[in-house]
Amino acid sequence: MSYLMIEKISAQHPASQAPNEVFVGNITYIPLLDGSFLYLATWQDQCSRKIVGWELMDRMPTDLVIKSLQKAIDRRSIPKGLIVHSGGGGQYAAHRFKQLLRTHDFQSSITRQDNNHYDNAMAERLQSRTLRKRRFCQF
Repeated sequence: MSYLMIEKISAQHPASQAPNEVFVGNITYIPLLDGSFLYLATWQDQCSRKIVGWELMDRMPTDLVIKSLQKAIDRRSIPKGLIVHSGGGGQYAAHRFKQLLRTHDFQSSITRQDNNHYDNAMAERLQSRTLRKRRFCQF
């Protein structure tokens, strides 16, 4: 599987024109009142800006991003060729995650190697504005 870099996606799809063309994903932490954290993986449709899949765990294993994307797959009718853009974390480079993308004929796109987080600005903005400024009770 080859990874698309964001410049290629930007040239091909300056902005998605319809739902289910590009999903952007990220992992963020949610601080709890007791000082611990939960980790939230989300997938957001670039066109509609709806959260289409999410998963919450107390660790950040590969299953965190797999389960969140699987929820999106299970809930939506997604065509082959979906571009799945994410940050550069190891969870997104894991063999099992790449296998999930191959199984559904999705294209992988990752943040550039210079770790430029502007590549994933939509996902970063969602999480920084809604979650990181709050503290939550433990579940």
